[in-house]
Parts: sequence; structure tokens; C-alpha cells
Amino acid sequence: MTPGLRFAVALAATICIALPAAASDRLSGRYRPLGDGAAPSGEGGELRVEPIPGGGWRAWFQGQPLELARATPDQMAGLFPGVGESRGLECGLSAMFMLCRVEPGTHFPRDGFQSGSGYFSVLADAGLFELERIDGAEGDGTGR
Repeated sequence: MTPGLRFAVALAATICIALPAAASDRLSGRYRPLGDGAAPSGEGGELRVEPIPGGGWRAWFQGQPLELARATPDQMAGLFPGVGESRGLECGLSAMFMLCRVEPGTHFPRDGFQSGSGYFSVLADAGLFELERIDGAEGDGTGR
């Protein structure tokens, strides 16, 4: 194998490894609550979520950092029966807070909830709340 071909193969392998990792993080960003009776969020009504090394996220929730672990498919199926990975469901969770991304328009039959924006949070003591992503991420529906 020539040095040029070796370099091309190594570059392609690097790209193939990096792309799925970047594509799988659809939760990092900035959010604000939507609608009447919106859930409390971070300072100034904003929730900020950042990836952390080794997986998961850090959410700045009510001014405090809160680590969110990636929910497994089994955990999501138990929490949201009938709504799964086919609807793009991805969640980060802690004992008191959960942030999720799903295809906009997804209906959650058990909870009587339909996500218009594709982003929502669940507070252990308050229920499910719609969020709007405000950092203009691709495909977030904000058009920014």
C-alpha cells in the first residue's frame, strides 16, 4: 500500500468514527420553556446543556450543574411505552431531571402529550414540559 493510499484509508476511518459520535449528540444546546405553565429552567429561563468527556451531559439547571447520563433503550421504553428509537427518542437523565429529543409531532399516549418542538423535559416532581431549542441547531425546527 502506498503512503498516499494509507493516508486516505486512515483519514476515511477517522471520519467514519467521528461522524456517528457527533451525530449521536442531539441534546447539547440551549433551551427555554414553551407554553403556559412552563417548567422552571436555568437562570433567566434558559437551560444550557453541554457534552461531558466520557459520555453524558452537564445541564445548567436552576443555576446549578447537573450531570445527565445517556438513557438506555430499555429505560426509555419503560418511561415512554410505545415511543422508541424509531421516533428518534434520545434522553439524558438524572434522579430529578430528564431532557429528551424526539421527532416533532410525536405523541406520548400514556402521558397525553404531543411534542411539537421535538424537545421536552421531565421534572420528577412536576411532570412533562415542552422546550424550544434556541441555539439554532440544524434540524431543530427553529429555522435559525
